[in-house]
Amino acid sequence: MKAYNKNTANFKQSSLHDVLNSFLNGGFSYKGFALYPLIKDVSAENKKRLYVIANDLNIRTIGKGHLNSVNFAAALCEIYKKISFNGRIAKAAEKKPARIFDLSQYPKEDMQYLKPIEYIRKVADEKLKKFAAGFYIHGSISTNDYIKGWSDVDTLIILKSSVFEAPKNLLEIRDILYGLRANFCSVDPLQHHGVMVVTEHDLGYYPEVFLPIDALNCSKSLMSDDKTIKFNIRDSKEEAMLKLNWVMGYFKSLEPRKAKNSYELKFMLHLAALFPALYLEAKGIYLYKKFTFELAEKDFSEEDWKPIKYAEKTRKEWLIKGSMPFLGGISKINPVLAYRLNSLYIDLIGGIKNKVDVKLIVEGMRNLADKGKFY
Repeated sequence: MKAYNKNTANFKQSSLHDVLNSFLNGGFSYKGFALYPLIKDVSAENKKRLYVIANDLNIRTIGKGHLNSVNFAAALCEIYKKISFNGRIAKAAEKKPARIFDLSQYPKEDMQYLKPIEYIRKVADEKLKKFAAGFYIHGSISTNDYIKGWSDVDTLIILKSSVFEAPKNLLEIRDILYGLRANFCSVDPLQHHGVMVVTEHDLGYYPEVFLPIDALNCSKSLMSDDKTIKFNIRDSKEEAMLKLNWVMGYFKSLEPRKAKNSYELKFMLHLAALFPALYLEAKGIYLYKKFTFELAEKDFSEEDWKPIKYAEKTRKEWLIKGSMPFLGGISKINPVLAYRLNSLYIDLIGGIKNKVDVKLIVEGMRNLADKGKFY
């Protein structure tokens, strides 16, 4: 694969997207992670990445003084006011108005399980609507084929351009989104991520590697009065290839026989199950994840496809038992810390009933990487 050109608008857009997402979903140092809300700092990695973007745009004020969360937000505002994403557009697309998430449309026996999503919807209408052009839940919970104990909460928010007029807006959004993580993890105790964030700046030069429009059109709105949203789609196969290469590199770095804790185990299985979507995206095909398995499988032998089949089988059989002792007061104060403590607790009590064949997954994914059919 050719080297990625870091001077392109595509790379700048993706880099800024990563920094904004990390910051708005917490992006703390280890100290901030442990001591939130007493400390709401910014990780050294995020500071480094912001300096690179700012220097590229000749924004020199960012390099002066201590970079804390307040002036980090100010720097992001300055960057978004200055930057524009321009280049060749592949096609126009639109996201149709989504149905509103309605708890009453789900099975009665799952009401308690899905109640945190209803709370997220309420917070979105009350606190996030002024900042957002749209806020969506996508994935299996949206399409009613979720698996309790496995399915995570996949969401995307589209921030209005006006958000970047004042740093206080970003700081308020950061607190709201981080606070919502407790509800995400009530649904999935091993949730690995927060809310995906895109901006109105991105819509006119949108890479579907962020999230395919097909997936958005299968979503449900977490705010009332959802509207049609228009996109100009750009080519993002190069970034898709980078994502795929990162995932395959991850599997090549693993030790096949090493035991995994529950948090790492689910992450590994998640990446294996994500392979069909990433593989197709590297070919320029962007679909809702559930539609990628059958299409991608056609390009591989039955032997090659074993780890993907096994990951899907394990997903359907995934079970967690036992109470979550840290899901009370601690999660309301520091949600991510509470859920990491719960993942340790799950391991301590042997709460995952799955007998996962780590060797099969790791060696199978390594085999896919070695064959290099997607390079």
